[in-house]
Amino acid sequence: MNKFLLIAALTLVGAGCSTMSPTTKPDAAQGTQTAAAATTPEQEQKLKQLRADAEAGNPAAQTYLGILHAKGEGGVNKDINATAQWFRKAADQGFAPAQTNLAVLYLTGEGVGRDANEAVRLTRAAADQGYPPAQTQLGFLYGKGTGVPQDFKQAESWLKKAAAQGDEDAKRLLGELKNLSAQQKAAAKKP
Repeated sequence: MNKFLLIAALTLVGAGCSTMSPTTKPDAAQGTQTAAAATTPEQEQKLKQLRADAEAGNPAAQTYLGILHAKGEGGVNKDINATAQWFRKAADQGFAPAQTNLAVLYLTGEGVGRDANEAVRLTRAAADQGYPPAQTQLGFLYGKGTGVPQDFKQAESWLKKAAAQGDEDAKRLLGELKNLSAQQKAAAKKP
């Protein structure tokens, strides 16, 4: 998967949630990563509150809990199915970061079936809300022709929207798109 998509997948959301420290250790018997229990009462309380907020329907908490499950951090086990479930709950509420993250899972087929069309639908929904990582991701999808016909004008349009909001990945991809366009023009002129 493209590094840029991984960045979008790991967008952190939720005020106060980033104070939970990651604690993972290898499980030698199964060869997997398991999350160690939160080591302090403060961390345990934060996880308990996060779960309560997520279960109460807070989309930012749902998304953050999904991210913790994706990474196996913050006192939870790594579980891509739980990641997809929490992202879906938040995405169904129209929460742009969750829509963007769930779209990445549809692109990779992790925790859900691979479905580029659903990935584009979710990414567009988030991009239409003005969410820069989604705008960048949608521009990338148009540039690659993933789930949509390849369209460099659409790619440029979405990347410009994200770049105007300061998205560094969008700025970088715009530069790459311009270089590609210049190379294609030069190649077309050669006999």
